[in-house]
Amino acid sequence: MIYNMSLNDRCRQYENKFELSPNHWYQAQQYKISHNVLKLIRNAWSLGIGKDARHERWVRVKNENCKIHCFDPTPISETSVYDNNWVVNFYMARQKPQFKNHNLLEYHDYAYHRSGENQHFYTHDNANRCYSMYSNKRDPIVVKTTTFEQIVAKAGLPDYIKFDIEGMWFDFCQDLFKQNLQVLQINGEFEMNYDSPDLAFDKLNSVVEMFESQGYKTYCNRKLDTWNIELSFIKPEYV
Repeated sequence: MIYNMSLNDRCRQYENKFELSPNHWYQAQQYKISHNVLKLIRNAWSLGIGKDARHERWVRVKNENCKIHCFDPTPISETSVYDNNWVVNFYMARQKPQFKNHNLLEYHDYAYHRSGENQHFYTHDNANRCYSMYSNKRDPIVVKTTTFEQIVAKAGLPDYIKFDIEGMWFDFCQDLFKQNLQVLQINGEFEMNYDSPDLAFDKLNSVVEMFESQGYKTYCNRKLDTWNIELSFIKPEYV
């Protein structure tokens, strides 16, 4: 894939504003999570699964008391959640023979959208079957969506959130901020190529300011080489 280098450079410059997530945090596939948060999670949301639910798998393996609600309407995501449920159940049963199989990762076939109405998703990465409402109109599928308030009703209040929702991050973070939920840690991917660069960075600055005004500390989850930025927001007492 060929990237817009000026946007790529701006993303790398923006990452440098923040410390990297500490090395002592648990590396659950692509996202790091504080051990202090990991042991306290009882209810988690994950928005955007695609073909890879391994982050959710390893969070659940490390905390047998948590429930993870996975939201993604794309065809491959249900298979990914099902497969990783099987792995978690197998792993846990080997560690604890008394463990009973059940859906430790709960699948919801909805995308987040403020309308709560059906929307078109389009493929923008044929190899990985990634979909977005904002991509280049290839291979459209119609998906169900759910509002933030409906997510709360379906999944309960979260201790931990991970999102990778292909351009919907600004609306989602605004809704999260307005609800003032007591989330211990939030990991998110911010795609910077769906708006003009100036507008995208204005939006991201606004998100960082919103969370920091609620007492969160911002970390860069990892350095990338794309036009995406991964950030982690955490309450300082849990670092």
